[in-house]
Amino acid sequence: MKQENIVKIASEDKKIILLADADTSLGLMHDFLLSVKGEVVARILKAQEEEVTAANEVKKEEQKSE
Repeated sequence: MKQENIVKIASEDKKIILLADADTSLGLMHDFLLSVKGEVVARILKAQEEEVTAANEVKKEEQKSE
């Protein structure tokens, strides 16, 4: 059995938990979190584009039916 010291950071609702080795540098943790932020922003932008596309399709259908 091996014991490791970790740092545990959790969101208030405990839905997101980050576990890192205690000796992880703050710079490395910062870089990782920025990459996660980039992934989240990309997903948000994709969802917004899909919503705009769907709204435009609804408008086109409404215009055709008029």
